[in-house]
Amino acid sequence: MEDKSKEKSLKVEELKKKYGKLYEIKTEIEPRGEYETVAMLFYFKKPKTSSFNRYIRDMSKDSIRAMNNFVRDNIIEEQLEEIESQLEKYPALGLGVGEKLLSMLGLPKTTNFKLL
Repeated sequence: MEDKSKEKSLKVEELKKKYGKLYEIKTEIEPRGEYETVAMLFYFKKPKTSSFNRYIRDMSKDSIRAMNNFVRDNIIEEQLEEIESQLEKYPALGLGVGEKLLSMLGLPKTTNFKLL
């Protein structure tokens, strides 16, 4: 068991050398309710402003496609095929993952207002 964790940390260290800052996003979905849980782990670069601008521009045309493209733009290239496969199987996956990416750019989790 220790060997696997060493291999994983070595791989992550190699990825960090290649990409600089990396963000790990773990997600679990239940496509058949409580009977099945699918866990996924992805590594992302911090989204660039140009990627965010493209996402905003494309939102009015097709919001799901825009979010999925935003996710594809920012995943490490080693996992691009994997995320594309998962997005095909689970189209709403991009919304959850994309929300986390947007939070890296300052999207607040909660925003409140009140009439004064």
